[in-house]
Amino acid sequence: MAYFPSGQLAFHPGPTGSFAVVRWTAPAAGAYQLRTKFSGGDSATTDVHILQSGQPLFDGLINGQGSTQTFTATINVAAGEVVDFVVGANGNYYFDTTFLDVRIVPGSP
Repeated sequence: MAYFPSGQLAFHPGPTGSFAVVRWTAPAAGAYQLRTKFSGGDSATTDVHILQSGQPLFDGLINGQGSTQTFTATINVAAGEVVDFVVGANGNYYFDTTFLDVRIVPGSP
């Protein structure tokens, strides 16, 4: 039985080098606080990324169960602009479940 932490979702890269993407679309223009944590769900060896309108905000690596990468920032977005949370296989497709915990709130700190 797999363990999925409360408040997180799990995603997994595809078998042919494809990425898994969770996309957020800004409901209105302005500043948003972005707090993100990627975690290895099993023996994951994944690459993780955050893209704003296709441009990198963050790149990191997950190296095993419990391994984490965090990113916190205030970003400015236009209404309808997208932020993508991405996981790739980093060379090995099997056992690459990666958890995502993200909080996006309007305003600056």
